[in-house]
Amino acid sequence: MNGKQWRIVLRDPATKKTVAFLCSDHTTVLEAARTAGIVLQAACERGGCGACRALVVRGEIRHAGPVTDKAQTHPSTGRKECVLLCRAIPQGPATIEPLASWTLTRIKPMSELLRESA
Repeated sequence: MNGKQWRIVLRDPATKKTVAFLCSDHTTVLEAARTAGIVLQAACERGGCGACRALVVRGEIRHAGPVTDKAQTHPSTGRKECVLLCRAIPQGPATIEPLASWTLTRIKPMSELLRESA
């Protein structure tokens, strides 16, 4: 399925570290981040637990499926202001601050993996 590709920037509010990747308008931010080699905290991946909560700093995100009110509630402010990255579909370019820390890993190409196993 072809769709629009949007630039997503993840920002760590503590360190100000950022990383950018592309996410289509039919892929969740969590899926696109994984494809880009970014490890984000997630648990149920069904919009219920809130492990993948994030704040949208800039841009617009919609949820592709049901999410619970509790999962969208910011643990510090008590306000329903979070998106869940497991259900988050970008509607354009966006800057997002996950509430949990994240890491960038290097994904090896299949050709490199095959050379290593030979």
